[in-house]
Amino acid sequence: NQLFLRHLALHISALAVSQGIKEINWALSYPSAFSKGDRTRYIRTWHDLIENLQEKTGITHLCPEQDNLESFRTESLAVAQYFADREGYDLVSSTCIDIGGGTSDISIWENNQLVHQCSVQLAGRQLFSQFFELNPDFLCRSFKLQANGWKGLKGDKFYAKLDVLLRHDA
Repeated sequence: NQLFLRHLALHISALAVSQGIKEINWALSYPSAFSKGDRTRYIRTWHDLIENLQEKTGITHLCPEQDNLESFRTESLAVAQYFADREGYDLVSSTCIDIGGGTSDISIWENNQLVHQCSVQLAGRQLFSQFFELNPDFLCRSFKLQANGWKGLKGDKFYAKLDVLLRHDA
C-alpha cells in the first residue's frame, strides 16, 4: 500500500502545485478494524511519505499525529464528517455506513454527537459478490461473459476474478 499512497499523495501534490497551493494539511482515515499497532504503522508510513514529498515538491506538508481526532480518525467518522461539513447534512439522528469489501464501518449519531461506532464483517463481499458467486449464470448474462470461465470458481479465486472484472467493465 505504500506505493499506492506515495503515488496518490504525489498526484494530489501535483494538483496543488498547479493551483498555486503552498501547504497541504493532510487528514487521514483508517478502517475501524485497525489495531493500535496498525494505526501506528499507518501514521508512520504517512509521516515518512510526507517527509519525502516535501523534499521533492517544495510544498509544506502537515501530517496529523495519531492522537489528533480531528485529522486522524476512523473511516466511519470521516464519512460522517464529509457529509456534515461538505454536503451540509445534520447528523441529528443518523447512521453512516462505509461498506468495504470485507467489513462495514458504522457510526451512529444523535444531535451531531457520536453515540456509537463499530465495524462488522458484513460488507460488499457478502452483500454483492457472494450473490454472483452463487449465481454465475446471472453474472455471465449481466456482463455477457462465457460461462465456462466462471463455473466452478469458488472463494478467493472467484472474488479475485470478479474484482478484476468489475474494475475493468463496471
